[in-house]
Amino acid sequence: MTPTPQSELDTIRAMARADHAQRLTSAYNPYPHGTDKAAAWGAGWREENEASHRLDEEIVKLPRFRVRVDIVAGEGQGARPLAALDRTDFAAFTVSQLRRDGDKAVIWESPEARARFPGEAAVAIRVTHEGEGGMFD
Repeated sequence: MTPTPQSELDTIRAMARADHAQRLTSAYNPYPHGTDKAAAWGAGWREENEASHRLDEEIVKLPRFRVRVDIVAGEGQGARPLAALDRTDFAAFTVSQLRRDGDKAVIWESPEARARFPGEAAVAIRVTHEGEGGMFD
């Protein structure tokens, strides 16, 4: 069996990270067990899983005064704030699909946030680090 070129394995790892972001579990691995492609996909999925957990853990550690929580509409840095949330309000929202939004913020999907603004598109909760430097420096 010819080994898979590294460039193809790198692409498979990147695709696995995207698969994780789409909520596919590690059991989804589309490559035959024991192959270098299956190993590359598994490594990419684990990398994304670990990165997501690290982001979540870092947000929990941030001091209260350095974090702003908003319900936003839209995608990326252009998302516009719809409402600010106090940390005590945040407990009323369930969140999933954590993803990075630049160097200073993360965005979560939230059914409660979407329900609060049914006329808006792409409603989510954004947590922004307001201190010096980025959240992920």
